[in-house]
Amino acid sequence: MARLKSKHKRFVVRRLAVFDRPSEVREALRERHEVEADLSQLAHYDPTNQKGQGLAEDLKTLFWDTREDFLEEQKGIALSYKSVRLRELEKQYYRLKDSLEDLPSQNVLGRADVLEEMRDVLEQMAKETGGKYTSTQMLELMGEGGGPIETEEQGGVAFFVPEEEDEEALRSSDAEPDEEPDE
Repeated sequence: MARLKSKHKRFVVRRLAVFDRPSEVREALRERHEVEADLSQLAHYDPTNQKGQGLAEDLKTLFWDTREDFLEEQKGIALSYKSVRLRELEKQYYRLKDSLEDLPSQNVLGRADVLEEMRDVLEQMAKETGGKYTSTQMLELMGEGGGPIETEEQGGVAFFVPEEEDEEALRSSDAEPDEEPDE
């Protein structure tokens, strides 16, 4: 275990504050300062975990100030906003579409490459808007006791297959089923 000087401790705290993994911090410490540190040793400089609870107040302050600055800086990065990423993907899609129209119809391989890129852009756009980018979608409902209900797969899409009792339960969820009279 290496003995860390004050400048090394501040370096470690700052790197952990910007969400670097301890293994990345260890590698950076080795490259920049030629200091070998254990991962368990570095954990003591992160006040967000159990081992870092005893961190000195000045280093805790440095950690939280650095993290706050880092998070505030992210607000100025345009691509961190979904709407900006979607707009850029849309521009990319239309550029690809224009290049597809410019290709001669005999250039089959070139057209196939552009079509593949267009599909990739559309898939990325679908992921950005909620991950609905496959032909398999599952409608989830709660079965009896909060458990799963039976489904039947047709053409890559799962459909709800109600049983007779389920249909009655769906129609009158609050009403109790009629009891048969005793004879």
